[in-house]
Order: sequence, then C-alpha cells, then structure tokens
Amino acid sequence: MSGREVRRGVAGQDNQHLLFEDSPGVLDVLTTLLREEGADAVGVANGRDALSALRAHDFDVIMTDLGLPDIPGDVLIRAILDSAPRPPHVIVITGDSGPALIRAKEAGASVIFTKPCDWAELVTYLKDLEFAAVASAGSELVGATPSRAPLPTGLVGGGANLA
Repeated sequence: MSGREVRRGVAGQDNQHLLFEDSPGVLDVLTTLLREEGADAVGVANGRDALSALRAHDFDVIMTDLGLPDIPGDVLIRAILDSAPRPPHVIVITGDSGPALIRAKEAGASVIFTKPCDWAELVTYLKDLEFAAVASAGSELVGATPSRAPLPTGLVGGGANLA
C-alpha cells in the first residue's frame, strides 16, 4: 500500500464500533482484532458503560454479548435502538441459546453469532455492511458516512435462522 492510499477497514474507515463484553480477555481480543481489521473500536465491560459511551458518541456498529452483569442484553439492545438518533447495526456474539436468542432478535439485533464464533464470518458480515452502505448511498456519495442499509438478518455460526 502506498503512502497515499487509505486503508478501508471492516465496515469502512469512518465507522465507529462499540463492543461490550463482560469477559476482560474476550473484550481485549475482540477489540484488538477489530482494530487490526482497520475498525475504530471502543470496548466496554458492562451495559452501564455502554450507555455512557453511546450518550457521548454516535456508533455505527454495536457488538454485544447477551450475558452482561448489569443489564440483560435484550433490554440493552432495545434501549440503544429506541434512543439512537441513527440506529446502529446491532451484532450479538453470545454463548446463550434458546429463548435468549429469540429475545435478542425481537429486541432488534441485526444478526446473532454464537460462541465460539468464526472470526472470518464476522469480518465478512462487517464487510457486507460496508458494501450495502456504499451501494445504497450511490456512486456520488462513495466515501460518505454509510447509511443504515438493511441486510439479511438471522443467526450465524451454528444455529437455526431466526429471521
């Protein structure tokens, strides 16, 4: 890459990613991997800190676990989507199953990845967000802040489709 080229990261260089995960090791690894992919990523360990970060900044992509220590994941997803001026894409990465996944989907999660999730699948999904946003913006707006173009929703990484 030459010094004049700009590296476009997952879901675009201008997109802001907020990741909440209560396991410090998993939070550090996922935040680091997102940054390695070129994302501007912020990691927090609980729902209260996530809501504070969201009040201070407009994030494009939210990645959350469902089993947070202070706020149930589905309640947090609903609060985020109800209060955001521009609703973000909500990606759930969880070890939960059954009813918790249904509640997350009903709350507005865009997609659910089950743990252990395949990093390549997650990166592909994020890159598809970038592609959909650019396509919906039109060629005259390439490089502008991506829109919230809808993508197929469902469960990824080893489960039945909930869409």
